[in-house]
Amino acid sequence: MSSRFTKSLDNVYLNTRTERNNRVGLRSVRLYYFIKEERQMHSKSKPGFIRLNTLALAAALALACTLALLFCGCQSKAEREKLAEEGLLYYKNLDFNNAKRCFLTCGDSYKYTEYLESIAEYEKLYAQAVELVSAGKPNEARAIFIGITGYLNSADFVEYIDSLKVHYDSGVKLYESGRYLEAYSSFADACGYESSAAYLRNIEDLLKVYNEAVELMNVGNYEDAVLLFQSLNTEFENSDDLIETCRSRLAVSPVLLNSFIKAYNSEYSSEGIRIEAGSTGEPGSQFALRDTRGILFTGLTDEFGRITYITCRFEPEVLESLEPGSVSTVAAHFIHALNTHTCSLDSVTADISSYLNAGENGRLYGCMNVSSLSENSGAFVISAGYEK
Repeated sequence: MSSRFTKSLDNVYLNTRTERNNRVGLRSVRLYYFIKEERQMHSKSKPGFIRLNTLALAAALALACTLALLFCGCQSKAEREKLAEEGLLYYKNLDFNNAKRCFLTCGDSYKYTEYLESIAEYEKLYAQAVELVSAGKPNEARAIFIGITGYLNSADFVEYIDSLKVHYDSGVKLYESGRYLEAYSSFADACGYESSAAYLRNIEDLLKVYNEAVELMNVGNYEDAVLLFQSLNTEFENSDDLIETCRSRLAVSPVLLNSFIKAYNSEYSSEGIRIEAGSTGEPGSQFALRDTRGILFTGLTDEFGRITYITCRFEPEVLESLEPGSVSTVAAHFIHALNTHTCSLDSVTADISSYLNAGENGRLYGCMNVSSLSENSGAFVISAGYEK
């Protein structure tokens, strides 16, 4: 891992661990720029160097050929023979640039056509391999460089590509151990080796979901934040800790009206029962809703749209239409939808009698005090009010 990247990563951990619960939004921004900076750094380094290397090689060879053709007519026979011998020696030692220069300046280059064609093939293969590295295909490039080891810096390229494998293997191990940001560094250093690009995209996708969940926390939407954190299907950074933070805050915060409706409908989805009529009103006002069986839900929300008071009302005709035991089932769904993170629906259902028989004093569920009342009209009402 580069020292530059290590410094960036240290800054992320230093700046984020200390304010985990109070300044989550700032943390997400730092993580975003950490990824963005690493992407830019690695996308601009190797290919530019490699393209420059290829252009420099082409320019040097062209210059050598030009000088050779100008120089060949200015030498004696003995000098030309010596150049030819040097060319053969250079060729044997794979110093093809000097070999080519000698063959072209010896005056009898036609005698060394086979050698020059061989050198041209090496040049072609080398340029092809360099382009493959630039195109993010290091494995294909390595196979070519192995075949021309000794030519120019082919051996250096082989060593470089082998180092990419080291970074890639390190990234896989870090990824599988859940150390995603460290893995990101290794995969970035792998410069496209194997499926490192796919790993990078996956980590960036995880980071995007993580940051979206953090933003939901920052605006107090803890229900949806928990769902997003859970959708990661892994612990990304401190996501498990943040889920617990959301749940602890949900225990003392009233539910958003829209979240209540969503939870109520989802628990009845298989039966086709849902809240489908009425008005949610504006935040800080009254609301009145009705489900498909005629059960009424009325109440108040605060300026953020969170329920501060709500009733679940069964009119006499609705009670008559329901099957035996249905009131308890509806009551359990109603109470559980007030905070799906306090406990499971099964737990509420098993203990529903204690809520329905709590009298006027009621019983606390999360931050809502639940009570029930049978009216003289024959209606049955379950109410829940926010208690700070």
